[in-house]
Amino acid sequence: MNTTHQFFYQNEEKLLRTIFFALLAGQLLFFVIALFLQKTFKPDSDLLKILDYLVPLLLLAAIFLSGFIYRLMISKSKKLPLRDKISGYRSSVIVSLAVLEAANIISITAFMITGEIIYAAASLILFLLFILRAPSGGKLMMDLEITSEELSKFE
Repeated sequence: MNTTHQFFYQNEEKLLRTIFFALLAGQLLFFVIALFLQKTFKPDSDLLKILDYLVPLLLLAAIFLSGFIYRLMISKSKKLPLRDKISGYRSSVIVSLAVLEAANIISITAFMITGEIIYAAASLILFLLFILRAPSGGKLMMDLEITSEELSKFE
């Protein structure tokens, strides 16, 4: 891989890391704010009943959908030229992380409203999954099944 192509690849990796840490930082900041604001709201009993079903459902749905969408988008990207594969990887990572983030924001909001530790635990599970799905150059190469031949022909 020549220096121009290596530069492109490294920029893509750097961009994904930046996006990942920005999304993670936003969630962490919201979680810290929720810690200070918990129980300042007075939810009605109907809202509590909804949250008791909504948060676990969203947790499970986010775990499943995040992985499913990622695999689906990656499988489509594998058939493309290398530059498009890398762009497809970026899209699949962002969408996958966005699904986890959306569920986490709702879990954090439920924790902030109710003060129930179970919602904070759900949020911590989502944080862990979010971190485990962090993008990396190694994952990109492995998931897209990029060969050294492809890299040498990279334009």
